[in-house]
Amino acid sequence: MAMPAQSFPTIMPTILSSLHALLLVMVSACQDDRNSPPSLRGPQNGGVLCPLSPGAQHFGYITLSAGINCGSSGLYYRYFYGIIEADKSPQTSPTFLYIGGGLGGSSIGTATHLHGPCTMDPKGKTQLLNPYSWTENANSIWVDAPGPTGFSLGPIEPGLVEVVANL
Repeated sequence: MAMPAQSFPTIMPTILSSLHALLLVMVSACQDDRNSPPSLRGPQNGGVLCPLSPGAQHFGYITLSAGINCGSSGLYYRYFYGIIEADKSPQTSPTFLYIGGGLGGSSIGTATHLHGPCTMDPKGKTQLLNPYSWTENANSIWVDAPGPTGFSLGPIEPGLVEVVANL
Protein backbone atom coordinates (compact mmCIF):
# COMPACT_ATOMS: atom_id res chain seq x y z
CA MET A 1 0.00 0.00 0.00
CA ALA A 2 1.40 3.40 -0.98
CA MET A 3 2.02 5.93 1.78
CA PRO A 4 0.88 9.55 1.38
CA ALA A 5 3.50 11.71 -0.33
CA GLN A 6 4.04 13.90 2.77
CA SER A 7 4.26 11.15 5.42
CA PHE A 8 7.94 11.81 6.21
CA PRO A 9 10.15 14.91 6.35
CA THR A 10 11.05 16.00 2.86
CA ILE A 11 14.64 16.45 1.74
CA MET A 12 13.53 18.30 -1.40
CA PRO A 13 15.08 21.66 -0.30
CA THR A 14 18.44 19.95 0.26
CA ILE A 15 18.35 18.25 -3.14
CA LEU A 16 17.28 21.48 -4.90
CA SER A 17 20.08 23.42 -3.18
CA SER A 18 22.58 20.75 -4.23
CA LEU A 19 21.35 20.87 -7.84
CA HIS A 20 21.65 24.68 -7.89
CA ALA A 21 25.17 24.51 -6.43
CA LEU A 22 26.24 21.85 -8.95
CA LEU A 23 24.96 23.89 -11.89
CA LEU A 24 26.60 27.08 -10.59
CA VAL A 25 29.96 25.30 -10.29
CA MET A 26 29.64 23.95 -13.83
CA VAL A 27 28.64 27.39 -15.14
CA SER A 28 31.45 29.26 -13.38
CA ALA A 29 34.02 26.91 -14.93
CA CYS A 30 33.12 28.25 -18.37
CA GLN A 31 32.92 32.06 -18.43
CA ASP A 32 33.01 34.14 -21.58
CA ASP A 33 35.31 37.10 -22.14
CA ARG A 34 32.69 39.67 -21.06
CA ASN A 35 33.40 38.83 -17.39
CA SER A 36 29.70 38.81 -16.64
CA PRO A 37 28.51 36.42 -13.96
CA PRO A 38 26.20 33.59 -14.94
CA SER A 39 22.59 33.88 -13.91
CA LEU A 40 20.62 31.01 -12.47
CA ARG A 41 16.87 31.30 -12.26
CA GLY A 42 14.59 28.61 -10.99
CA PRO A 43 13.24 26.31 -9.90
CA GLN A 44 9.62 26.28 -11.00
CA ASN A 45 7.45 23.40 -9.82
CA GLY A 46 5.55 21.50 -12.46
CA GLY A 47 3.57 18.91 -10.51
CA VAL A 48 3.68 15.19 -9.82
CA LEU A 49 4.83 12.48 -12.23
CA CYS A 50 3.63 9.46 -10.26
CA PRO A 51 0.81 10.06 -7.76
CA LEU A 52 1.12 6.44 -6.53
CA SER A 53 4.67 6.97 -5.26
CA PRO A 54 5.20 7.93 -1.61
CA GLY A 55 8.29 10.00 -2.49
CA ALA A 56 7.90 13.76 -2.86
CA GLN A 57 8.33 14.98 -6.45
CA HIS A 58 9.37 18.28 -7.99
CA PHE A 59 9.66 19.19 -11.67
CA GLY A 60 10.57 22.39 -13.42
CA TYR A 61 13.18 24.37 -15.32
CA ILE A 62 16.48 25.90 -14.35
CA THR A 63 17.62 28.67 -16.68
CA LEU A 64 21.34 29.25 -17.18
CA SER A 65 22.59 32.25 -19.13
CA ALA A 66 25.28 34.92 -19.61
CA GLY A 67 28.60 33.26 -20.16
CA ILE A 68 27.57 29.65 -20.47
CA ASN A 69 28.70 29.18 -24.04
CA CYS A 70 32.39 30.18 -23.60
CA GLY A 71 32.73 33.07 -26.02
CA SER A 72 29.25 33.23 -27.50
CA SER A 73 26.99 35.82 -25.95
CA GLY A 74 23.24 36.00 -25.74
CA LEU A 75 22.59 32.26 -25.49
CA TYR A 76 20.67 30.59 -22.71
CA TYR A 77 19.69 27.09 -21.71
CA ARG A 78 16.53 26.03 -19.92
CA TYR A 79 17.19 22.60 -18.47
CA PHE A 80 14.11 20.60 -17.56
CA TYR A 81 14.59 18.48 -14.46
CA GLY A 82 12.68 16.15 -12.20
CA ILE A 83 13.53 15.32 -8.61
CA ILE A 84 11.92 12.29 -6.98
CA GLU A 85 12.61 11.39 -3.37
CA ALA A 86 13.24 7.80 -2.37
CA ASP A 87 10.16 5.82 -1.38
CA LYS A 88 11.96 4.55 1.72
CA SER A 89 14.06 6.69 4.11
CA PRO A 90 14.81 9.65 1.81
CA GLN A 91 16.81 11.40 4.55
CA THR A 92 19.44 8.63 4.56
CA SER A 93 19.13 7.30 1.00
CA PRO A 94 21.81 8.02 -1.62
CA THR A 95 21.05 10.39 -4.50
CA PHE A 96 21.78 9.74 -8.17
CA LEU A 97 21.87 12.11 -11.14
CA TYR A 98 20.55 10.75 -14.45
CA ILE A 99 21.36 12.62 -17.67
CA GLY A 100 20.19 10.56 -20.64
CA GLY A 101 21.05 12.95 -23.43
CA GLY A 102 21.48 12.12 -27.06
CA LEU A 103 19.13 12.57 -29.95
CA GLY A 104 15.70 12.64 -28.36
CA GLY A 105 17.03 10.82 -25.27
CA SER A 106 14.91 12.46 -22.60
CA SER A 107 15.76 11.56 -19.01
CA ILE A 108 12.14 12.16 -18.09
CA GLY A 109 11.15 9.47 -20.58
CA THR A 110 13.37 7.04 -18.69
CA ALA A 111 11.80 8.18 -15.41
CA THR A 112 8.31 7.52 -16.77
CA HIS A 113 8.90 4.23 -18.59
CA LEU A 114 11.86 2.39 -17.11
CA HIS A 115 13.50 3.39 -13.82
CA GLY A 116 11.03 5.78 -12.17
CA PRO A 117 8.41 5.03 -9.51
CA CYS A 118 5.57 4.40 -11.98
CA THR A 119 5.11 2.73 -15.31
CA MET A 120 2.10 2.43 -17.59
CA ASP A 121 -0.14 -0.60 -17.82
CA PRO A 122 0.15 -2.55 -21.11
CA LYS A 123 -2.87 -0.72 -22.56
CA GLY A 124 -1.36 2.66 -21.69
CA LYS A 125 -4.41 3.90 -19.80
CA THR A 126 -3.35 3.83 -16.13
CA GLN A 127 -0.21 4.10 -14.07
CA LEU A 128 1.16 1.23 -12.00
CA LEU A 129 3.85 1.21 -9.33
CA ASN A 130 7.13 0.05 -10.85
CA PRO A 131 8.45 -2.95 -8.86
CA TYR A 132 11.94 -2.32 -10.30
CA SER A 133 12.09 1.42 -9.61
CA TRP A 134 15.46 2.97 -8.85
CA THR A 135 13.62 5.45 -6.65
CA GLU A 136 12.52 2.81 -4.18
CA ASN A 137 15.79 3.17 -2.26
CA ALA A 138 17.44 6.25 -3.79
CA ASN A 139 16.65 9.93 -4.31
CA SER A 140 16.88 10.92 -7.95
CA ILE A 141 17.59 13.92 -10.13
CA TRP A 142 16.63 13.53 -13.80
CA VAL A 143 17.88 16.21 -16.24
CA ASP A 144 17.05 16.56 -19.93
CA ALA A 145 20.38 17.54 -21.49
CA PRO A 146 21.98 18.74 -23.72
CA GLY A 147 19.96 21.90 -24.36
CA PRO A 148 17.39 20.87 -26.96
CA THR A 149 16.85 17.33 -25.61
CA GLY A 150 13.45 16.28 -24.26
CA PHE A 151 11.71 19.25 -22.63
CA SER A 152 14.93 21.31 -22.29
CA LEU A 153 15.51 24.32 -24.50
CA GLY A 154 18.67 25.78 -25.98
CA PRO A 155 20.75 25.93 -29.12
CA ILE A 156 22.06 22.76 -30.73
CA GLU A 157 25.74 22.27 -29.93
CA PRO A 158 28.01 21.17 -32.80
CA GLY A 159 29.93 18.55 -30.80
CA LEU A 160 30.64 16.81 -27.50
CA VAL A 161 33.11 19.47 -26.34
CA GLU A 162 30.41 22.15 -26.55
CA VAL A 163 27.81 19.91 -24.88
CA VAL A 164 30.10 19.34 -21.89
CA ALA A 165 31.13 23.02 -21.72
CA ASN A 166 27.51 24.18 -21.75
CA LEU A 167 26.25 21.67 -19.22
